[in-house]
Amino acid sequence: MKQRAIDFYTTTEQRYPRLMKWVRFFISGGIGAAVNVGILFLLTHVAHVWYLCSSIIAFVIAVCVSFVMQKYWTFQNKETHTIHVQASWFTLLALVNLGLNTLLMYTCVDGLGFHYIVGQIITSLLIAIESYVIYRIIFAQKHA
Repeated sequence: MKQRAIDFYTTTEQRYPRLMKWVRFFISGGIGAAVNVGILFLLTHVAHVWYLCSSIIAFVIAVCVSFVMQKYWTFQNKETHTIHVQASWFTLLALVNLGLNTLLMYTCVDGLGFHYIVGQIITSLLIAIESYVIYRIIFAQKHA
């Protein structure tokens, strides 16, 4: 069974590389989003931290998970000599996204009256679209 799954993945990757990159992006993003929402929930609901502070902390942790997954799995970039440049651009984008995340969370929760979890899901989807385009540039492999 395991070998059949591996063979299916390999065949699909060879036939539809762009599709599989999108699949890996959404799986990585889904894991990052789950980390984000899970930590947000634990901090807000269990630890009673204000939802905006919880959202910032959860977002930062999710960014760390996302960098590793996007670089090595989604975009299959194994280069290490440029990791400091990639991490710098990724961090800059994360800071921009942190501002967007906070603004969109505030708008969804205090402005539109959504539950904070719903607000985070909407916010995460919007940021994911913007991020994919930029990640493609950050993790583009340049072969000499």
